[in-house]
Amino acid sequence: MLDGLIYLICELYIDDVLIDGVDEDTFVNNVRQVFARFRKHKIIVNPKKTELGLEEVEYVGPLVSHKGQKIINFERPRTHKEMLMYVGLVNYFHDHVRNMNDLLRPLRKMVERYDKHKFLEWTQELITIYEESRRIIADCQQLFFMDENAQITLQTDASDFGIGGYLFQTVDNMVQVIMCISKALVGAHFRWS
Repeated sequence: MLDGLIYLICELYIDDVLIDGVDEDTFVNNVRQVFARFRKHKIIVNPKKTELGLEEVEYVGPLVSHKGQKIINFERPRTHKEMLMYVGLVNYFHDHVRNMNDLLRPLRKMVERYDKHKFLEWTQELITIYEESRRIIADCQQLFFMDENAQITLQTDASDFGIGGYLFQTVDNMVQVIMCISKALVGAHFRWS
């Protein structure tokens, strides 16, 4: 339904649509395009659940604004369940951070080794990894919508434990990250060439 608009003027998450614009005129034009698609496909928008013209919005967890994203401080997990919650939260940012899966691998292994009713045992190395993951997310790189007039660059990367990609454009001599993708290798993946 929104083919050709997603990542250019809007983002979609389940039944939420976030429409962006660098200025008011662009934003209004983008809203019109998205709403035209809604009309074409007979999608009904609930006015009570619609917010327009916000300077910042909480979207799938983080606060998104023209300044980038902010994330609340997350206390160090003590239990299996808390660690799963933290890894799930951090996993949302895998599109924003290069090699996120490589960084989180020790924390995921930590969860695999423990019963959900037991407290986690933290080593100094695990504490360092946890603090680094929090720092990276707190300083998370802002993602940009694609500029259809700018050249797109894709960089790929692979290690013994994961694969990844980095999609960006250079606009007005500034690198604008569109998406970072990473995937941890498991099982048969380790035999891939």
